Amino acid sequence: MRRQLVRIVVAILSRFARPSITVAMVLALPAVAPTAGAQIQVQSQTPDSSAAPGTITLTGTVRDASGRPTVGAEARVDQRRAALTDTTGRFLLRNVPFGPVELVVRRIGYERATLELAPEQPGLRIELAVRLTESSVTLPSVLVEGKAYDQGLWEVGFYKRQRVGSGTYFDPDFLQHYGGASVATLVREVPRIYVERYNNQEYAYGRVAGAPCRMNIYVDGFFRRDAMPGSNGDKGTGLDVLLPKDEIYAVEVYPSVNFVPSEFTRMGPKAGRQLSTPRIPLPGAHPLQDSRWSVDEVTNNDAACGAVVIWTRHGMALRAGSDSARTP
Repeated sequence: MRRQLVRIVVAILSRFARPSITVAMVLALPAVAPTAGAQIQVQSQTPDSSAAPGTITLTGTVRDASGRPTVGAEARVDQRRAALTDTTGRFLLRNVPFGPVELVVRRIGYERATLELAPEQPGLRIELAVRLTESSVTLPSVLVEGKAYDQGLWEVGFYKRQRVGSGTYFDPDFLQHYGGASVATLVREVPRIYVERYNNQEYAYGRVAGAPCRMNIYVDGFFRRDAMPGSNGDKGTGLDVLLPKDEIYAVEVYPSVNFVPSEFTRMGPKAGRQLSTPRIPLPGAHPLQDSRWSVDEVTNNDAACGAVVIWTRHGMALRAGSDSARTP
């Protein structure tokens, strides 16, 4: 309605007024109400002799709510014609096609401002004043799911090795969820490893070139020699006898030497060294087993068969300087 009224007034004055007056009235461009929170106002409109035929020029200054020049604001009229404000907040858009045009001024962190212009003739230079106000962006709700880390396991590097993912890891939460489990039960869940029962004790085995070999056992970071075959032919302490089930705090299982972290790799007698210990029975027959060689002894001394690392409640309590550890 406002635009039509202005056009009618201009048309009437154009019939009776001098040409110079007519031009002045034609340049009084109507503006649609700007976006809430931001303003674009027409300051002046003058003929622009440098404008290309059939075009207009838009220029102006962009400031923030406090009146300071806004650097890097974008002034755009279409997909091809846009400009950024300089250090003084100025922008310049040349060769804007004559006709109705929508100017959009925006910058990250500010409400965008828009203004519709309908110049009556080409060849105009329109000076604009833009005032942007800061926008308050309401972010959607963010759900953060966290996990509490056990300080003792953090200090011994359990979580760091778990992130690397070269083994299988059973933390206190897992053991609590399943109501506690023996080491042998946990090891049975790991691929390429099997548990053999011998003389009512259970032992963890891997394989090297098809031959069964005993896995190295660590408790609270220390190698447990008593869990390995002895020189008297004894198979050593089994997993289910080594520690009571309710003493187990966390377990790491590494299936072969290629996966065992350096801190759990030990070097013992070299493979091929003649041993004087008698043969120790192993599940299944294998050519390497004879009266003077034990596959258990020959292969597991260089960690080729992997490792089982057990962390105990007592060990964690001592590390934390407490008399008790976390209760499942």
